[in-house]
Amino acid sequence: MLGFRYLGRMEYRVLVRKTEDGYDAWAPDRAGCASRGSTESEALRNLQHAIEGSLDLTEQMRAPEARAVEHKIQIETPEERHRRIELERATPPEPLLPISGWTQIATGGTLAAFGLVGIFFFFLVGGTISPVFLFAPFIVLALGIGGLVFGALTLPSRQ
Repeated sequence: MLGFRYLGRMEYRVLVRKTEDGYDAWAPDRAGCASRGSTESEALRNLQHAIEGSLDLTEQMRAPEARAVEHKIQIETPEERHRRIELERATPPEPLLPISGWTQIATGGTLAAFGLVGIFFFFLVGGTISPVFLFAPFIVLALGIGGLVFGALTLPSRQ
């Protein structure tokens, strides 16, 4: 024997429920010990880890050198949290980076200029490079023209 002492095992009643996206498992006798898994065995394995962690934490809290400071926290009720989540899902997200029409025009103009320079360079070099290399400048030119048009369409109208 390697110095380990067998202390026995504890047994807990466990409930498992199939859900739309897997399985939920919880131990009614251990408050707050619950888990989720894509299979029933995964949910049970996750619950076993949750119970073990809960027992470890309980043991650490019993240690005489542990000094605790009392705090109060506010927690949303499940109903309130679900209502807030549904409200957030119904509200469209804000744009990540609002870009003005003038910025789009400037960016589009720069891309169009790069595309024209690339096309000019292709014809300047002549037949020494493959016509395949003409494809990229035309794409950059098309993106630039698209940016110019879109920027012009999104400018605030003056009435």
